[in-house]
Amino acid sequence: MRQIDLSKLKQIINFHPNPIQKEILLNLDRFTIVNSGKRAGKSTLCAYLALRELFLPDKNIWVVGPNHDVASRVWDYLTFWIYKEFNDIFKVNKHEHIIENSVTNSKLVTKTAETESSLLGKGLDLLIVDEASRIDDVIWNKYLQPNLMDYGRGKAVLISNPYGYNWFWEIHQRGLPHNRIENPGFISFSFPTAIEDINGNIIGSNNPSAISVEELQRTKKITPYDIWRVEYLGQFQEGAGTVFKNWEHCIDNTIRIENQDEWFENPNPGHLYYIGVDIAKVEDFTVVCVIDRMTHRLVGFYRVNNVLWEIMRQKVLDISLKYYDAEIILDATGNAGDMFAENLEELSANVDTKFVYTAEKKVMLMDKLAMKMSSQNIRFPAIRQLLKEIQSFTYHMTPSGNLKYGSRAKDDCVNALALACWKLNEEPLGIMMAKDNVFGHKMRSYK
Repeated sequence: MRQIDLSKLKQIINFHPNPIQKEILLNLDRFTIVNSGKRAGKSTLCAYLALRELFLPDKNIWVVGPNHDVASRVWDYLTFWIYKEFNDIFKVNKHEHIIENSVTNSKLVTKTAETESSLLGKGLDLLIVDEASRIDDVIWNKYLQPNLMDYGRGKAVLISNPYGYNWFWEIHQRGLPHNRIENPGFISFSFPTAIEDINGNIIGSNNPSAISVEELQRTKKITPYDIWRVEYLGQFQEGAGTVFKNWEHCIDNTIRIENQDEWFENPNPGHLYYIGVDIAKVEDFTVVCVIDRMTHRLVGFYRVNNVLWEIMRQKVLDISLKYYDAEIILDATGNAGDMFAENLEELSANVDTKFVYTAEKKVMLMDKLAMKMSSQNIRFPAIRQLLKEIQSFTYHMTPSGNLKYGSRAKDDCVNALALACWKLNEEPLGIMMAKDNVFGHKMRSYK
C-alpha cells in the first residue's frame, strides 16, 4: 500500500499542530512521554496519531485511560473526524468502543484501567495512555507494557498532567536528554499550558486556540497555587494531587486494634460525641466513625457490607446510644440514603444532619477534614483500610476548570470520618473549656 499523505490528512481533518505538537511529531520515538499542563493539546495530538495509524495496514491500537471519561477524549476526536470525512471506510462500534478501517484492516479499541482483565492482549502496534500518571504502576508494568513486547515493535505514547513523583515521573526521567543514552527508544517532553515570566505573570498560552491568556489569568486567580503549578504549569511536586497532608502525624500508635473492622473505646462520662455514617451503595461498605468532641479523637470504628438495612439501622442506633445518644451525621444522598435517615428517625435515633453530596459540598466536607489533618487537630488509630483510603484520596481539575475530589480505591472510611468531623469546633471542646470555662455550665452529665 502506498504511503499516506500526512499533509493532506491534516488538512482534511483541520488539524494544524501548534509549535509544541510539531516538536513532538518531529521527534517521536518508541516510547514518547509527554508531561504538560491541562488543555495543552495532548489529546488532539494523540487522536491524530491514532488516525494516521489506522490508515496503515493491519495495525492494532489501544487507547487507555484511568476511567471511561478520560479514555473517551481521544475517541471523541476520532469519531468526529471519521463521521465527517471518512464515514465510508470506517466502521464504528459505539457500544464496544471499537473503530475499524475496512480497507486497511486496522483496528482501534478504547479501554479503561478500571478493569484489569480487559487489558490482557498481545501484539499492540500503538498504545496511547491518557492521564498515565493517574494509572497505577501495576497496570503499566503487568498489563500495558508487556503488550508492546511482541516482535519488539510496539510503540507507546504516554500523555499526562504530573501527579507527584510516581512511575510516570520515573519513566519521564528516562527520556530526558541527559538520560537518553542509557535509555534508547525513550524521549520525553514537558511544557506548561500557561507561559509565565520570572514574576509569575502570564504572558502567553501554549495552546491559544483552546485557552486564551485572559482565561488563564482568570483561572489562576481562583486556583490554589499548588494546584495551579500541577494542572497548568505541568510541574512535578511531592504529594501532588493528594488532598490530605500531614496525616501521618495524626496517627495514634499507642492504640492497638485486633479487629480492624470493629473497634470501640468505652465512652467517657461527661464527654460529647459525633457519629459519621457513610451508607453502603451496591458493593460499597457501610462505615461508622465516632469522634470525641472533647479531644477530637476517633474512639469508635465499624465497617461492614452485605448486611440487611434493618440490622444496620439498629447497629447505628446502638452505637449512638452507647455514646450517650450521640448526634448522627450521615450520608443521605439519593433515595437510599434519604430512606435510611428517615428509618433511623423512626427508631428515635438522634439524626442531627442529613448530608446530601454534591460536587461542591463534597469539596467543602473534605476540605474541613484536610484542614484538621494538616493542623494535627484530630487523632486516629492505624486502621489499615482508613489509612489506605486517606493516601489514595485525590483531587483533579475537570475540563470545565472545577475542582473534583475522589479516590482510585474505595472512600467509605474517609467519607464517614469526614462526616464525623463536619461539625467539630476549631479546637477540641476540652481545650476550649480549659481556656475560659465558657462551656462549663452547658456540660451534660451521664450516669
